[in-house]
Amino acid sequence: MGLSIVVCCSNDFDVVKTISSIDSAAEIIVSLTPNPLLEDYFRLLGIPFVCTPLGNHGATANAGIKRARHSKILIMDSDCVFTPGTIRAVEDALDEHLVVNVPIVFADRGTIISRAIALCRRFDNTYDKPAYKPGIAFRRELSGQIGGYWYDERINWPCDSEFLWRLRKSGISVHHLDRHAIIHRPNSLSHVCRAYFNYGRDGWKRVSLLGQSTHLVPPRNLIRKHRILLRSARREPGLLFNLLLELLYIAGFSYQALKTGQAPGTAQAEPGRA
Repeated sequence: MGLSIVVCCSNDFDVVKTISSIDSAAEIIVSLTPNPLLEDYFRLLGIPFVCTPLGNHGATANAGIKRARHSKILIMDSDCVFTPGTIRAVEDALDEHLVVNVPIVFADRGTIISRAIALCRRFDNTYDKPAYKPGIAFRRELSGQIGGYWYDERINWPCDSEFLWRLRKSGISVHHLDRHAIIHRPNSLSHVCRAYFNYGRDGWKRVSLLGQSTHLVPPRNLIRKHRILLRSARREPGLLFNLLLELLYIAGFSYQALKTGQAPGTAQAEPGRA
């Protein structure tokens, strides 16, 4: 079984660094939002690509998965690079495990804010051992066990959280690599603030439209997260920045609730299949 790497990209020329970090003979599929310069670049290199609408992370990932030829699939983003040997480790792990997760190392620019952002992103990607993209890999047969589809395209931003909820509900275990990683470039403050607000908006959609739980609903999820966060902040005070991000998440969640005027769980719908 071969491996297909789906690189998701939205007007990001750092995708060149992502592709350069691929050190294994895997198939590369780039799923990107329309960008003539990048499209010409991929044509020149002979790298297959598909174009998807701007602003829908689920649709971008689904399009790349659909185009991939192999049964083993690794989802990557253009703001990350692989460390040496990671791709081979993923491919080997998929021989034995249905789902594999690669840890993310969040880089920073050395400033107080940048270090705090990196700490908070690391916390959110490790405290309950999730399996988000980028860095999630699986065998194609997985979709039949989680509802028959990959990412729900109605969830624009945290489509991987919705994916993870179905994964856990199905009782499927995730194998976490411990000696390999991908490196995420530093996040700007504006990007992180916008992202967490949008995570909150889509969190409301998950609760109201799909009947799923989030780290806000039920409330015990939020209490558990904050207990872990405050314990960790004793060692790394920069993690308290997560409280600001939490407020942005709650603001997005509340905004979407007011916008729709709908109580959680009152509207059920068919999944957003690829």
